[in-house]
Amino acid sequence: MRKQTRLDDFDLSENQNDEVTTTIKTKAKTKAKTKATLQNELSIQKKMADDLVEIVDHQSKLIEQLESQKIVEKYDVVDAINAAMSEIGIVAKDGLNGHQKYNFTTEFALLAKAQPAIARAGLAVERKGFKVLHYENIKGNRSKWHVAILVEYVWVLSASRAINANKTELTAYALGSGEDSQDKAIAKAQTMAYKYLMRQTFAIPTGDDPDESANSYDDSNVLNGGFKYGIDQKDTNHPLITINPPFADKDKVKALGAYAKFDELPGGKKNFVGWEFADTPENREKFKQWIKKDEMSIDDFIIWCEKNHDGIHAIDQFLVKHSKSGKSSDQCTSAELFDFVAVMNLKNGCFNKYQEFMKNEYQGFPLDDVEVPF
Repeated sequence: MRKQTRLDDFDLSENQNDEVTTTIKTKAKTKAKTKATLQNELSIQKKMADDLVEIVDHQSKLIEQLESQKIVEKYDVVDAINAAMSEIGIVAKDGLNGHQKYNFTTEFALLAKAQPAIARAGLAVERKGFKVLHYENIKGNRSKWHVAILVEYVWVLSASRAINANKTELTAYALGSGEDSQDKAIAKAQTMAYKYLMRQTFAIPTGDDPDESANSYDDSNVLNGGFKYGIDQKDTNHPLITINPPFADKDKVKALGAYAKFDELPGGKKNFVGWEFADTPENREKFKQWIKKDEMSIDDFIIWCEKNHDGIHAIDQFLVKHSKSGKSSDQCTSAELFDFVAVMNLKNGCFNKYQEFMKNEYQGFPLDDVEVPF
């Protein structure tokens, strides 16, 4: 039988015993420390794992939220109109009305700029409805047809271009008017309506402002670096008189309050027309040496009627019924037209008679009473 070895069997000194004891204790402490370190590291790794799970869970929720909020690609009729609008831009005036002396944008120029952009956007336009609002034959030396129409259009987006589109059609309405001595009044009215459809749908700036047309007062005329003459003449309650005094009298005319009038020409050029001022008794007295007796042309007379009263048709009815000659405006001389305007501008007897006529006698032109030749 093997003899069990005991510590007592070793002949160790006291110092050696202490060393052994210290070694054993040190090993025990090291083992305990290692275990604590491992437990701590395990705890840290578990915490990191928990954090990672939480991060993954949070990212999953974010992905789900982003998926639910994802913007779906869309292209409908409104998007198409906006795309064409951003491409068309400004369309310059390319036409000149030689009769009334003003520039305008022709249908050709408008469509030449708009049509390619409209096609690229995938749009087409369809005329759906057509209504005659007013049709009248204006009697005189040369009778004319005058018409006003309302046209219904529909903008349609091509099916091949539509993407998740809730709306592929958009209805639009446009007004147009035209006047012609033969059979083109309706055609002219349709051309105007179509032009305004294009301009208003795509917000096309052209500079053609109805409020600043040949029938309106224009306060933008400037001379000598932008100084505006005749500020006191901006009276839209009165028509305007244009005079052409000798060049040597220009300083006198300016001092009396007239302002320079220009016609815009192609290429941004301007053509000096004359000097204008409000048609009042006071101004007629101030400018009488330059006023011609027969300056009121039929065109100026029509403009005066449209701007200051109820249009040429109402004035003509009044003249035929209440003037001594019984003539309409196109049968009057320029001197007679001038005299009539001067009397009306006094706003006394003749003016009051006209007001009474409009209230009690004036007969409009109801559409039902007019034979429309189409």
